[in-house]
Amino acid sequence: MAGAGCGLSWLCLFRTGRFRTIIPDEQHRPTKYDIFSQDNSCEQSRFEIAFWKQWFASRGDEMQHPMKTCRFLTAVLAFSLGAAGRAPAQETGSAPALNLELNALDTSDKGCRLTFVAANQLNAQLDKVTFEMVLFNTEERVERLALLDFKTLPAGKTKVRRFDLANIACDSISRILINDATECAGEGVAEGTCIKQLKTSSKSSVRFGI
Repeated sequence: MAGAGCGLSWLCLFRTGRFRTIIPDEQHRPTKYDIFSQDNSCEQSRFEIAFWKQWFASRGDEMQHPMKTCRFLTAVLAFSLGAAGRAPAQETGSAPALNLELNALDTSDKGCRLTFVAANQLNAQLDKVTFEMVLFNTEERVERLALLDFKTLPAGKTKVRRFDLANIACDSISRILINDATECAGEGVAEGTCIKQLKTSSKSSVRFGI
């Protein structure tokens, strides 16, 4: 009855901070000895064992109640897993990048309008950004080369830029290739940054990238 009331297998804490499951018998009454097992299934430092034994001793018979023991073990597990989950987030940071998304292609009076979403995550303002783009038709032949001026892209900001390409149908474009960054200027911005740290994506059926 004691084990059935909890629904959580009793756990043993490793020196590494990981948990190992100790499964009790159906009639087994969980106690502090379920945590401080002395067999080879669980390894702990002397300090950890002494600390927790002292903690249990200070609680007396309170922890002999299975549901109280269960709540305690659940709290320990939740705290430990939460701390483990937070550690990678503190250590891992996204690398600086210039994110460029081909958002849409729409028919316009002139021909085809390209809509881009540019997010400057380079930690430096780009005073002037121009890309040379190559448009391929449905037969994978080069249809056109175009210089697209994205103007100023402030650090940490997202901008939408639209370009009308005359005398070309949107449905005739199968792929857009970024051939080069002909201009990439800004204080502290190294040469080639706009290509080396460029990340592309597309929300249309048209392939887009370097």
